[in-house]
Amino acid sequence: MKYLPWILAIVGGWLIAAPFLLDYAGTEAAKNNDVGVGMLMVLGALVWGFRGLRHPGLSTDMHTQHR
Repeated sequence: MKYLPWILAIVGGWLIAAPFLLDYAGTEAAKNNDVGVGMLMVLGALVWGFRGLRHPGLSTDMHTQHR
C-alpha cells in the first residue's frame, strides 16, 4: 500500500501524455477528459503520497492504529 500513491501518479501522468503520444489530441472531448482526469489523479496521488511521508501512520495502514 505504501507505493500506491506513486503508482497512481504514474498512471495519471500517462493519462495526461496519452492523447499526444497516441495521436488523438485532435479529438477535443477525449483529450480534455484524459488530461483533466490525469491532472486530478496526479494531484491527489502527490498529496496522498507526500502526506504519507510526513505522517507515516495516517495514510496507509489503519490496522496499526487500532492496537
